Amino acid sequence: MSDLHRRIIVGIFTACVCSGSFAATVVERNEMGKIQKIILDEHAARIDSSVSNYYTLLYLDKGKAYMVNTKEKRIVEMNIIGTPPKLPQNMPPWQARRDRPSQKAELVKKGNGPSIDGYPTINYQVKTNGQLCSENYFSKKAAQVPYLKAFIRAMSDMTNSRKIKGMPVHPCQKAHDDLAAESMSLGFPMKSVVKMDKRGGVRFEIISIKTDVDVSADTFTLPKRGYDVISEQQMIAEGQAKMRQWMEESKQRRGH
Repeated sequence: MSDLHRRIIVGIFTACVCSGSFAATVVERNEMGKIQKIILDEHAARIDSSVSNYYTLLYLDKGKAYMVNTKEKRIVEMNIIGTPPKLPQNMPPWQARRDRPSQKAELVKKGNGPSIDGYPTINYQVKTNGQLCSENYFSKKAAQVPYLKAFIRAMSDMTNSRKIKGMPVHPCQKAHDDLAAESMSLGFPMKSVVKMDKRGGVRFEIISIKTDVDVSADTFTLPKRGYDVISEQQMIAEGQAKMRQWMEESKQRRGH
């Protein structure tokens, strides 16, 4: 066999292998006791929840997100940057309590934190009006891992763009919201421990971060055949309808 033939065969073999998989960054984290796997590349992300029939696809380059339910054969299509949901028409408007003091949210640097999956961390406390809300651990080194910054930015955009302005929330939740933009400059969030009230515990913790992991070529492929696609607005409307039905049934039960 000539050298040219060998090179052709090697090239064909390599192309076949590459078409079946590609290298990605894979993050595993424990979120309130449930394991979540996040697969990332330059253009997309896939979040596999602890529920086997449910996952989310983010197309970062297109600004789109899709929540996929393989059991119900259903996909919810949404923009990464969305808008706050419209409240039900019969819901009374809320008013800011005048007796509630203004909040002063702050990030307090406490020094070095533990090494998590080999990444050094810095510990920051979130406080509001002197009350400790959470202990948080960020890693500048982990933030340099390919695709993590873009993913965190997209997740922040998804959350912040849908928040309802003026909606009453726990003071610590408001502090976290107010400090979200500043927190993004501190590094990749590796761990968060809730401290507010008597409730506490680890909200999330990174288990592992791996790069150049071979994953299936269809990892980011949106299923189409046999799936119903609905909008985010339709999903919200369905949820509100179920809530109204539950409230009506609850009212009837109390009446009897």
